[in-house]
Amino acid sequence: MKIKSMILGAVAAITLSLSSPSQAYGYDFWLVNCSKDNGTLIWIEMTYSTKARNASMSRCFADGGSPSYEYVF
Repeated sequence: MKIKSMILGAVAAITLSLSSPSQAYGYDFWLVNCSKDNGTLIWIEMTYSTKARNASMSRCFADGGSPSYEYVF
């Protein structure tokens, strides 16, 4: 009975940690819009961290656009 309880507890802990990856691993999702000065959209990208967001913003500047970003969740 004790082993059964330990296994059930381990399964529950693993399930809870995998069910919400944004809380378990600290991911932040950002939507990066890259557009020209006249408002013409060049591309849109969803990023999962501030490092990836900053890389997308640098890529937008390199593409000749003006980046804007929005925190999704």
